Amino acid sequence: MDHEPMGDAEAERGTALVADDEPANCRLLEAMLQREGFAVISVSNGEEAVHQFQASRPDIVLMDVMMPVMNGYQATREIKALSGDVFTPVIFLTALKDSESLVRCTESGGDDFLSKPFDFEIFKARIRAMERVRDLHRDLAQKHDHMQRLQEDLIRDHHLAERIFSKAISERNSSDPRIHTLQRAASTFCGDLVLTTTLPDGGFRVLAGDFTGHGLAAAIGALPVSEIFHSMSQDGASDQELIMELNHRLHSLLPPELFMAACLLSCPRGCRSMRLWNGGMPPAWLISKGELTAFASQSLPLGVIPDLGTTAIPERIHTETGDRILMISDGLPEAEDRRGWMLGEQAIRGSLLGSTPLASSLEALEKLLDEHTGGQRQRDDITVVEVTVGEDGTALPTRSECEHRHSWDWHVTLRNEQLRNMPDLEKSLQAIDVLESIAPELGAVRTIVSELYNNALDHGILKLQSGMKSAPEGFEEYYLIREARLNAEICGSISIDIEHRRCQEQAYVAVTVTDSGPGFDHREWEDDATSENVPFPRPWGRGIAMIRGLCQSLSYYGRGNRVTAIYSYDQPGGWRQSRKT
Repeated sequence: MDHEPMGDAEAERGTALVADDEPANCRLLEAMLQREGFAVISVSNGEEAVHQFQASRPDIVLMDVMMPVMNGYQATREIKALSGDVFTPVIFLTALKDSESLVRCTESGGDDFLSKPFDFEIFKARIRAMERVRDLHRDLAQKHDHMQRLQEDLIRDHHLAERIFSKAISERNSSDPRIHTLQRAASTFCGDLVLTTTLPDGGFRVLAGDFTGHGLAAAIGALPVSEIFHSMSQDGASDQELIMELNHRLHSLLPPELFMAACLLSCPRGCRSMRLWNGGMPPAWLISKGELTAFASQSLPLGVIPDLGTTAIPERIHTETGDRILMISDGLPEAEDRRGWMLGEQAIRGSLLGSTPLASSLEALEKLLDEHTGGQRQRDDITVVEVTVGEDGTALPTRSECEHRHSWDWHVTLRNEQLRNMPDLEKSLQAIDVLESIAPELGAVRTIVSELYNNALDHGILKLQSGMKSAPEGFEEYYLIREARLNAEICGSISIDIEHRRCQEQAYVAVTVTDSGPGFDHREWEDDATSENVPFPRPWGRGIAMIRGLCQSLSYYGRGNRVTAIYSYDQPGGWRQSRKT
């Protein structure tokens, strides 16, 4: 029994759907609803009610309980599911009086009841009550949608500002294979700061900072800190001069409640003696020959008082090849598990003592953090900086020793699906207008980049084993597996860093490729690769052997997933020509 809804002019209060298998009840309800200003659609069973609800989206539903084909309980559950976040009131029409039946009405999604026979005044009161509830729901839904749009706009603006902000901070940082960083922000903006630079003497300097709080307010002070750090370091300022200037600037710029705890580490060329300053950070750690030494805070954080006095003098520490130094923000020891218990300094100490010489302490701490927090978002930013001592192996001149117009750095990081295609080196260098400075040697540099990239992709990301090539059929199997893994989902990252320097008639290109793979014991591999007892040529490793012959040096770092090749050549004839003569 279907009735067409009234025209729009008559339907002042919207459309009502009536589901009842008794024609008399339908006619009565139609009359009562039309009298109240509703357009009415009538059906005789639950299945028709569901179809009509989908087609017409009525403003209110009156549902009989006992009907053929599909009863009111089932129909109401489906209608409520179809409604989603839009509230459509369903009033049950029932002659049942037992509590169990009324409970079933509520459990199936009903919002109110009308008992048969119908009383017109009660009917009107129930309809108006449901309309008020419906209108409240709709008003709240509209406000929620509006707030959600505002929130999405705010998040989008924050992400855009963060990208611009991060670029302004990090683009001046120098890339160094000895420095590794772990950072986790508590919000879009990270209040922790890591700055790195190459010193005029060829050494390096790294600053790990932690502003009070987190988010945008905590990140505001990072811009002046970055500018002071890089400009003063380039001008050859001492650690103490840099610390004093940072403190003075932050004290004059920031409100009293905002300041920056910081660790500053400087290493002259050769990496045998370092200078460490800790102002308000958790202890920095030196791992040397299996022993752990803590360097506690020696000063107030930067920006608290106008003059730090003698507390701004760094501590000098002796280091040896293979030692590791870690600087940690308080977000790590204060990281909480689901019960609210903090990680604590003792757990960090145990993790650092338990890390093996060939493993990264950073990885050990990251594993400890993940196990403790269980992936729970933290209330404070977390930063860990690890510096490995002595693995500098690249006698690459600094910019200050070379002609600045011929000195440039280029960096790219590819992630996940981007890894399938190595960037076009010629186009990339042409885009930053440095191709001319390296054009005669582009073929050699392209070969170096391609070989190192493919090694990082095959062995670091795709986890292929070179030993598969030891048998004739192994080559085919190797490349079949490689193709399959390339076509599957790829997870990981590869970074390519190229540095170019020209000093008088000598020019240098350093190519560093870093992958996110598990790495390998490169020390044992390099001993084997250079041993006279190993027959050559082997069925694999020819590309690396070729690069060793082409380059001045080829060095692996860390856990074997970072490699640097130094290619040098004379001007104007090129390195290959000078070797032949």
